[in-house]
Formats: sequence, structure tokens, C-alpha cells
Amino acid sequence: MGYLVSDPGLYCIITITIQTAYALYKYGNDELRGYVPRLIGDERPINFGATWFTEVQGGSDLGANTTMAKRDGGDRWRLYGDKYFASGGVGLADIALTSARPEGGKAGAKGLALFAVPRLNSKGDLNFIVRRLKDKSGTNSVPTGEVEFHGSEAYLVGDLNNGIYYIMEDLMVSRLANAIGAVGIARKAYLEAYEYANKRRAFGKLLIEHPLVIRDLMDMEITIEGATALVFKAINEFDKTWHDKHRTPNTIIMPDY
Repeated sequence: MGYLVSDPGLYCIITITIQTAYALYKYGNDELRGYVPRLIGDERPINFGATWFTEVQGGSDLGANTTMAKRDGGDRWRLYGDKYFASGGVGLADIALTSARPEGGKAGAKGLALFAVPRLNSKGDLNFIVRRLKDKSGTNSVPTGEVEFHGSEAYLVGDLNNGIYYIMEDLMVSRLANAIGAVGIARKAYLEAYEYANKRRAFGKLLIEHPLVIRDLMDMEITIEGATALVFKAINEFDKTWHDKHRTPNTIIMPDY
């Protein structure tokens, strides 16, 4: 689908929704899995998901996250902090995945846990504050803002000590989605160039009849075909393993973040 959509704005919203459904289905409890049918379009109303991990002081260095999670009895937690780059958060996300450090947890990325934050809290009020909408130069069709948590209700996804592993796995979904979206855009651009070359005349001939134009189009075609084959190979390998759950952290060799 992403290959055919080939629009980074539209496909970003689809991707982060798929990521949310993926994590909730694989690692969430029964209540969180209840969101999945609406996230994947099997039930109405359709829900949108989001993934909020980035904080201003660390960027992609998630180990620098300072958002704090405090247990509020039972399965519910309260979040305190903010996320600097929260796509889909401004009026769209019905439930979002976010990273937070449980109170008293260890420093670094391995001290993070993964939480699900519903758009509305148990009282029916907005569960977070959107500080502002980003003024971006690229994908303006994706509403991206800065989100603040002031005691926002949240629910733990999976095991408390494996948050960074869940997050890294979930980000693989977006990496594959970005890759297939990129080759889709490249294919769309190639078709535009090819059609133009078949209609535009220069020096008494169609562009497609000039040897150098043919060479350039062939070079583009070969590059796109190779990239597409590689991406679909990666997706196929992921499809074979996505249902497997990771081993315990003690048996995984990971760098410190």
C-alpha cells in the first residue's frame, strides 16, 4: 500500500498508526489490544495511532529522555514531561506510544519503558497538552507538534524492563515503511520522466529517441528495480520473524545508548 500511495505526508500517518497497532497487538494486554481492530480499519470508527519518543535534549538519543512515569495503582501510570517532535498528535492520535522512565528507574535507554497514552483520559478530557504545531518545510500534511504530559494517564506496554527493545523493534516497522515509500516515490518520478520523454520533442526528435536520454532512463530504471527488490526482500524477511519475541536482555548484545 505504501508503495502505491507514495506520498510521505499521507503515508506517515498510516505508518505511525500501523506501528501503534503492531506494538499493542504484540505486547499489549487485552485492553490495549482492543484498540487494534479500529487502528487497522476492521472496526469503526477508525482510530489513528502515533509514536512519540523524541525529546529536545536528546533527539534520537533516547537514553537522554527525561519524561517520568509514576505508578497510579493497578495498570495505570501517570506521565510527566514532554515530547518535542510528536507527529499525528495534533487532533489526530486516538492512542499514542511513548517512552518514559519509571520513577526510580536506571539511567540510559535501557531504563525506559513503553507506554500507551489514550487521547482522552478516564474522565473523557484531553489527556495531554499540545504546546504548538510545528512550522515545517517538508511534510506539511502531517500535523506535528510538541506534546506535554502533566499527569497524563498511561498504560504500560509489555514488560517494564524491556521498553527500549520494544521501541527499537517498533521503529523497524517505520524503517521498512519509509524504504518502500521512498522507492514508490522514485518509481512515480521515473514514470513522470518517461512519459515526458515520450511527448517532448527536441532537435527534431522525441526525447526518448535520443541515445543519452535513453541511457539516463535506463540508469534510473536499473537503480529503482534494484532498490525495490532489496526493500521487498527486507520486508519478506521481517514477515517471517515479526511474531517472534526477543530473548531476554541478558542474552542480547546491544550497545549502550
